[in-house]
Amino acid sequence: IARQIMLLAILPWLILFIGLYIYLLQARLSDLELMQRQRGELLAKQLAVASESAVLTRNRQQLQMLLERSAKDPVVAIGIWDAQNQSLASYENAAGVGNSDSFGADIVLEPVDIAHALLWLGDASGALPNKIGHLELSLSRAAIVSARNRIIGVSLLIGLPMLGLAILVVWALGRRFAQPVIDLTAVTVKLADGDLSVRSPENGA
Repeated sequence: IARQIMLLAILPWLILFIGLYIYLLQARLSDLELMQRQRGELLAKQLAVASESAVLTRNRQQLQMLLERSAKDPVVAIGIWDAQNQSLASYENAAGVGNSDSFGADIVLEPVDIAHALLWLGDASGALPNKIGHLELSLSRAAIVSARNRIIGVSLLIGLPMLGLAILVVWALGRRFAQPVIDLTAVTVKLADGDLSVRSPENGA
């Protein structure tokens, strides 16, 4: 029964610690994934805007130069296609494409409002953007994996000693408060066996 009491004392704290550890670890890893997604979407939109004029004029050389200048870590691949899905320019670093996240953005030609009251040219504010191409880029997950492994390692390095200390403290407190129950149980067992000479310990001693 002593072991059962100790287990009941430790188990809730153990469950609480593991649950809190998993929650905090998952929250930190989710933050890393969110940062990766936001970075990829932002880069894709920026490149889509920067390549608008070159796609419109089908200037492949200018597009290729733009991709090569933009191909910095963690970018491992970029591709640009026209509205007919024909490739205009591409860049790929084969070493990092295998473990990467892909993001896309449409390249659109925004309508220019040239309406003027004196020119009677009408109102172009209702015109819709014209899709002239599409861009896709891939970001390496190497930094994400490295950060994830580092976070898990640091968490275990800090968490396991804290868990061990918490178990020792709970064990000591549980044993202190459970000792009277354990002693009383022992006396009850002896009385049941017919030993009437035993006495119940006073004040838990």
